[in-house]
Amino acid sequence: MRKENKLVEESLAFVKAYMADKSNDNYGSHYQLELDYAYEDGQKDGMKNGAKNNQIATAKRMISLGSNDEFISKATGLSINKIKALRKEM
Repeated sequence: MRKENKLVEESLAFVKAYMADKSNDNYGSHYQLELDYAYEDGQKDGMKNGAKNNQIATAKRMISLGSNDEFISKATGLSINKIKALRKEM
């Protein structure tokens, strides 16, 4: 028997044994729960990134309108250093 065939047969035997073991029946629901948690975390991260991008876009608009750094910081919540860095980028 070739080495590859033996590995495939061993893998298949493992999967069949795993599926026959009734104690593994709830694994799918645990997997779905983990996916749900990952999805929620992804949504939270996306919202945070979106909020940060909005702050930056607002600060850039305020810079282009001639607002001073302190006012922009108060309005957007960004640090003075971040605003100075944005000014250099523009």
